[in-house]
This record gives sequence, C-alpha cells and structure tokens, in this order.
Amino acid sequence: MKLLNLGCGGNRPIAKHWVNIDNLHALFPDKTMPERQHMDTEPNYLNADLTNGIPLEDASVDGILCSHILEHLDCHESIRLLRECLRVLKADGVLRISLPDPKKFYELSMQNCMDWGEPNPSSKSFIEYALFFEGHKQHVSEDALLCMLFVAGYDTRKLLLSEYRKSFNPYLSEIDNRPVFSTFYEVKK
Repeated sequence: MKLLNLGCGGNRPIAKHWVNIDNLHALFPDKTMPERQHMDTEPNYLNADLTNGIPLEDASVDGILCSHILEHLDCHESIRLLRECLRVLKADGVLRISLPDPKKFYELSMQNCMDWGEPNPSSKSFIEYALFFEGHKQHVSEDALLCMLFVAGYDTRKLLLSEYRKSFNPYLSEIDNRPVFSTFYEVKK
C-alpha cells in the first residue's frame, strides 16, 4: 500500500506506507539546521513544490491525504493539485481532505472557547491567528470544494462528509489532526 501525505509540514509519519511530500527545503534552506538534517534522513520524505505537480507515476497510489493544504493555494492551484491527485490515484483510491471550517471557527469564537487544541503564540484571537493566517489564500467551503473537484474531473456524487479518524481507508485517517475546527471529506476515484 502506498499513501501520500501532501503538504505534510511537521506531520510526517514514518510508517513505510506513507510518502510525505512538501516543499520544506524552502523553509529550511540551510542544510546544517537540525530540522533540515532530520528531514533529509527520513526515507519517506520527498521534497517537492506541489504547485508543479506530484512527482509520481499515474495510478500509483492507494490513497492521498490533503490535510490543511488547499487553503494555502489559490483556487486555480487547488484545482491543478486535485487533478494531479486524480492522476496518481489507483482505481478506487481514496482522496481524504481536511480543511479549516470557518463555521466552526465562528461558533467556537461566539462560545468564547479558549481551548482550540493548539497553542496561539500571538496576541491575536485564535480565529484571526489560525483562520485568517497570512499564509491562507482562500477559505474552502463544501460548495467550493464540490466545484473544484468537479472541475478537476472527480465524480462529485461520491464526495462524502467524513469524520475525524474515520475513513474508507483507515490508514488515511490515522494521522488526522485539528478535530476541533476541521471538516473532513473523502472521495473515491
């Protein structure tokens, strides 16, 4: 089994079935930095700019996790990445997407929730710090995701709202994170 963890950041499982892909060398260009040295020794980390595509063969993976990556791309980049996911997925492969949910952020803020499951190292409110993070280029609603998937070539009738740590492919949800403010979706090829 081969699974992709796209835009993995620091969430890089070491199990052999995972291929963790991100462009972290851009964040850590100095090869002597401990984080860079660590990632360079990881046998299942692949450094790649995903806006240039997924550097794998057609129909070569069983599942793909896109956890909190689409909001870092503009809508056109997201569609291109979703097309690439469709290209590399095997028949019946699963694409799992998790996104920050603006509705959940708003509801939690209105409840004066202070425990979001993550630290807030800034003086900003958590909704401002995490949802309106400077690195976010869009907020992806379910309707927007449906449209992007449709344009990318998916059968959107197969898109399902999923749950934290539940998946068609249980390995895909084993590294789910941010359950308090995320929404999870899955679609089969």
